[in-house]
Amino acid sequence: MYNDNCHNNNYYLRIGKGALSCMKRMMALFLTLALASALSACGNNEPSAASDKNSGDKAVAADEELVIHATNYKFDKEEYHLTKGKTVKITFKSQGMHGLAIKELGVNLKRNNASKTVTLDKPGTYEIKCSIVCGSGHKDMVSKLIVS
Repeated sequence: MYNDNCHNNNYYLRIGKGALSCMKRMMALFLTLALASALSACGNNEPSAASDKNSGDKAVAADEELVIHATNYKFDKEEYHLTKGKTVKITFKSQGMHGLAIKELGVNLKRNNASKTVTLDKPGTYEIKCSIVCGSGHKDMVSKLIVS
């Protein structure tokens, strides 16, 4: 025999005020957490005084510095050109919640003013991507580093 309590009008009458109140509290908690998560993604991502500003390679002296700026869904240039054999300090400046990754060079900078020093041993074109999911334009946030 088929017994579908969900379609029985008496089922809804048996829920009671206590269960509805609990459901309302759970919904309010869910909405509060969703709002807090959304606001934290839009917050200031300045490093704290206690955070390490470099990626642990402070002993390596750089021949030059490359500063890459990020804004909403784009880097400041489509291409960056550097010379093979140079040691370069890559510094990341960001407005908003972005990161910078150059996978082939082991660079993954996830906060404003972060930097990493790398030696450009091999010529080639390296893809620069945003490493933090930053919104609807994240997948298009790509640039190139050309080493020659």
